[in-house]
Amino acid sequence: MPPVIRWAWFYPIKPVKPFIAFLCNDLKHVLDPASLRPASLRPESLDSLVKIIPGGDNQVASQQALSIISLDRRQASTFGEQALKITYQFQAGWKYLQLIPAAPNQDWSKISGQPQAVGYWIHGDGSGNLLTLRYVDATGQIFQPQTQAITWRGWRYIVFPLAGKDATVWSGAADGIVHYPIQWNSLLALDSAKKQRTSGEIYMGQPTLIW
Repeated sequence: MPPVIRWAWFYPIKPVKPFIAFLCNDLKHVLDPASLRPASLRPESLDSLVKIIPGGDNQVASQQALSIISLDRRQASTFGEQALKITYQFQAGWKYLQLIPAAPNQDWSKISGQPQAVGYWIHGDGSGNLLTLRYVDATGQIFQPQTQAITWRGWRYIVFPLAGKDATVWSGAADGIVHYPIQWNSLLALDSAKKQRTSGEIYMGQPTLIW
């Protein structure tokens, strides 16, 4: 039986203020992204919702940028009408980037219930760099699922578990048990795989929470 998902993308809870929502009220579907359409996110709203920040060694220089692109009709039928474009350039050394909430405790960063995983449409650049994310539980414990190397070019649907299994954990209870509720700490993280100079760009299409 296919997993049950809730639609998750830029969803207008208030008509005048779209924002990222990983709760779409009680809207549920089987895994068929083409059956739904995301709402538009205005570029001027992006900075108030999510920001891109560098991490790792402060002595290692990097450049990273986040923007919104519109997809053509053929792509939009599967990946959504809009995607986030992430461009990056890391010098040699330990460096990564994260997409994090622009302000603490934003409504969209809170995850309702106990989803088992989250899936992302990612347009890869074949760089071999590593993708993951971070979520935090009620005790302040941070979970980071195992990384996935970007070995592909073009669109691919990837899934990260949200139930604590095989995750690196730190802070809070530090017991590896998810104490609900949870919320996003980092919507997406991209790490330099070989700690060498690297650059590229990826696109993030519609994500989904999977129950």
